[in-house]
Order: sequence, then structure tokens, then C-alpha cells
Amino acid sequence: MVDGLFALALVVHYLAVSGMTMSDAVAALPDSHTASHIVDCPWTAKGRVMRSLIEQTRGSDVQLIDGIRVNTRTGQALILPDSDRPVFQVYTEAFSQEAAEEIASFYAGVIRSAVADSASGLMMSE
Repeated sequence: MVDGLFALALVVHYLAVSGMTMSDAVAALPDSHTASHIVDCPWTAKGRVMRSLIEQTRGSDVQLIDGIRVNTRTGQALILPDSDRPVFQVYTEAFSQEAAEEIASFYAGVIRSAVADSASGLMMSE
């Protein structure tokens, strides 16, 4: 509750200092576009796929909280293993719809490749 009140106080202060209305401030924000993909992944492969994703994003601007958040030059992706279904969810946000779709498709492809690699690894070890 305190964080919300503090944020509200900062917004009110900003509006007072800048002389802007709330409508002006919202209109000045950059456009934001989103996309999402759901990618099938067997329960048995989720851990290996997560490790593969972490390895493949090493060196990038990544946060490992509630999944994998990757910040790119054109936007960001949040990759979440679903806790109730055998799928990964990919959510992206970018300054254009095309960029959001491109980022989502890229990481969906990375997940599909990791799932395929995991499946072939399982077959070899059996």
C-alpha cells in the first residue's frame, strides 16, 4: 500500500512541477505493443528447457525472477513455464507490433528447439 501511495505522490509532484495534466503525461508515453505465444513442452523436459534458455541468454540483459525476462534492443520478453500445464508462455512488449511479434516468435522457436533437443537426448539415454 505504501508503494502505491508513494508512486501516486511522485506522479502528482511531477504533474505539479511540469504543469502537465495527467492526459498530457499519458499522451507523452511511447507506444507499447504486446504479443504472446504458448509453446507445448512435456513436463519431463521443462527443467532441461529452462536450463537451455538460461544458457542461451547468458551475456544478455536477463533477469531470472518469475521465469526468464530478456531485455533486447527492440523490446523485452518474459518466458514462463506454466505451473498447471505442459507449456511455456512467451509474453513480449515492444515499441511496434512487428517487433513484439518478432521477439515472441524468436523465443518460441528457441523453446521448440530446446524441446526437440531434450526429446532427442531422452531417446539416446534410454
